Amino acid sequence: MYEEEITEVLGADALVETFTGGANRRVVHPSYQAWSYAQLIRDYNATVQDRKVKLSPCACLHNYIRHESDPLDAEQYRDYYLEAPAYTKGQLPELREFIKKSICK
Repeated sequence: MYEEEITEVLGADALVETFTGGANRRVVHPSYQAWSYAQLIRDYNATVQDRKVKLSPCACLHNYIRHESDPLDAEQYRDYYLEAPAYTKGQLPELREFIKKSICK
């Protein structure tokens, strides 16, 4: 496995396998990671709660090249990437559009 590869981990909610830190490791799916950070902020940040700040999480994998039937888009991760889309190398226009729609001020 190379740094640019992700493998689906069947039966392990929100986990993918990738080469990082010099070895193949199980890590959380990038969309899950972005979504969970946003959830943590929603749950514990008084300003976000009091001012009803809308958070729009996303993941940016700037060196990852998405392929057809990519493990990143596997059905088991659907809930996470619908809540926090993952943008990959070559998807700068889509990321830019997401940011434009998400930022009001």
